[in-house]
Amino acid sequence: MSEELISMVRQFSRDIRNGRTIESIHEALCDEVTELGEEVYTDEPGVDGIAGEAVDVILCCLDIIFKARPDWSDEDIVNYASKKCVKWKDKYSNV
Repeated sequence: MSEELISMVRQFSRDIRNGRTIESIHEALCDEVTELGEEVYTDEPGVDGIAGEAVDVILCCLDIIFKARPDWSDEDIVNYASKKCVKWKDKYSNV
């Protein structure tokens, strides 16, 4: 995930002032995951398709991070994601 993407999403997150909380963002995330699942298991894709719904999930997850860890910079998020990717690869890679 690039810092540019995170920065863009962070700016939109700051601009949207609708009283949302980590809990309400989590509810939206659950709705988006459901929509993603529907796309994965349908023979008739919707307008957003799998990729669009996956992006919605990413946006919600980043929004939760911004609320939970406002002290984290974009670089902090990228660094943490990098550590998680290494762990993911080590755990699941057959190489």
